[in-house]
Amino acid sequence: MQHVYVLHGYSASPEDHWFQDIKNQLNGDQTQVTLIHFPDAAYPDVKAWQGMLDHHIPKIDDTTFFVAHSLGVISLLHFFHRHQIQYLGGMLLVSGFREALPALPELDDYIAQSQQIPQTLQLRAGAYMYLSDHDAYVPPEWSIRLALELNIPYEQIAHAGHFLAEDGYTTFPALVKRLHHMLRA
Repeated sequence: MQHVYVLHGYSASPEDHWFQDIKNQLNGDQTQVTLIHFPDAAYPDVKAWQGMLDHHIPKIDDTTFFVAHSLGVISLLHFFHRHQIQYLGGMLLVSGFREALPALPELDDYIAQSQQIPQTLQLRAGAYMYLSDHDAYVPPEWSIRLALELNIPYEQIAHAGHFLAEDGYTTFPALVKRLHHMLRA
């Protein structure tokens, strides 16, 4: 059985945006989808969020996949570093970043405490970054920089905003299609 973990970002929950749609489309006999619910998402705390990942992710191997959005991306990468994870099935990142966000200075401390990311990751089915050319929170060049640092391909989508429901993202067909492909690899 393959396992997909979906990590939301700041001020969100698993019920928001396109996260539940991933579970609805992929959860079944061959794949288990877990939507991680970070505590107090409007006031994220590194220890609490890392503790939630520790609690919900007992092991990682080549059948383990991740989808992470925004603050969930840096949280996931920090989790990999803490546990010295080097090998997994694959990951899809959306609006990832490492730098402090001018539009969200309240996240500066969280971001500063989450800078340790893995230097090398081996992904059986690969990884991919989605970013928008019109993101009000994460400048596209920051997502590109992170993708290059991780040595993963990326796609810039026109006028996608921050991939939120209010940007029209209650489903994310391109991401689901790519994840289907990764799970079959």
